[in-house]
Amino acid sequence: MLAPADVIRLEDDAVVLLDQTLLPTERRDRRCATVADLVVAIRELAIRGAPALGIAGAMGVALAARLAPDDLAAARGAVAAAAHDLATARPTAVNLAWGVEQARTLADREWADVDALRGALASCARAVHADEV
Repeated sequence: MLAPADVIRLEDDAVVLLDQTLLPTERRDRRCATVADLVVAIRELAIRGAPALGIAGAMGVALAARLAPDDLAAARGAVAAAAHDLATARPTAVNLAWGVEQARTLADREWADVDALRGALASCARAVHADEV
């Protein structure tokens, strides 16, 4: 039996997911160190299923903020670009767009600094994960 973190998890420097294209013969993690890596994984169906896609969307937005420069405006721009790329990776995946939007809307709020935004997005991604489980 797989634990939720075995399917997908947000780490400090990546989104790590179970590569579902290899199942059932092999169980291997796929490390997505950039939003572009995650977009490719979504398009290649390495992560699938409505709940997992929603989680991936929220985690991808959090990753974008983590990788952005230490400037609030730049981080917001990176979040917006990532949100677009993630949501369009599988345009018919409703949960993917929903998860992206859950995280993306946080970037529009007032933040003291980029670290506060990053923390809020990581918390949001983990909350989406917990809710979907």
